[in-house]
Amino acid sequence: MRSGRTALLGGAALLAVAAGATGVATAQVDCDTMVGPARSDCFIGVARLNRQKFELAAGVARQRTDAAVLRQVTRTRPKTMSARPADRN
Repeated sequence: MRSGRTALLGGAALLAVAAGATGVATAQVDCDTMVGPARSDCFIGVARLNRQKFELAAGVARQRTDAAVLRQVTRTRPKTMSARPADRN
């Protein structure tokens, strides 16, 4: 039963991350309302989500730092890529 519960929590966590990334909705998780092993699993899941958010933010900060160093060294702005390629008909 525990592996099923863990899979359910993992799926819920993945759904929460996907929804949060798209700006659709966010859910407040209150692990203190749970009891037993589900409570531990909840805290582990929340810690993993927070670590992933931190890693994403750190990656963005590194990219911005690299871009700033590039601008300073070359005295030019880096080329930006468009979201979609131009339509060439």
